[in-house]
Amino acid sequence: MPLTLRDFNRDWIDYLARDGVHMIYDYSMKKNDPWGEWIPGLKLIGINPYTRKEGKYAEDRTIIHEGLHAFVDLVLELPHQEEEIEKKVEEAEAYHYRRNGYLADYLRRSWAIPQLIPRKFFFLNKAVAVQKF
Repeated sequence: MPLTLRDFNRDWIDYLARDGVHMIYDYSMKKNDPWGEWIPGLKLIGINPYTRKEGKYAEDRTIIHEGLHAFVDLVLELPHQEEEIEKKVEEAEAYHYRRNGYLADYLRRSWAIPQLIPRKFFFLNKAVAVQKF
């Protein structure tokens, strides 16, 4: 049975972490920029720090959404039909958020690179810059 976006789970998050996927809060992003970005060539997810101002719900959904894009590119290896893939990712994001509200926290712990927070982003507090132990 082939894998689908609903198969995205902690095991696949760990697999992608071993494959070199990382996540940062991209402090070069502006308020009106997209909330998140998957950069396949770097195996990097950039999260717009302003999502934090929208609330944990928006930030968590963005993290799951971009994690699913990494899963699509590196595990499922689906063809790049932008609109079709985006619709499927959005549906899977909602599914995973409802099913496992802690998935975004696990993604943060597994993929986040510790960062210093620039002064203009102090509203984020230190909890955002997750440290790996």
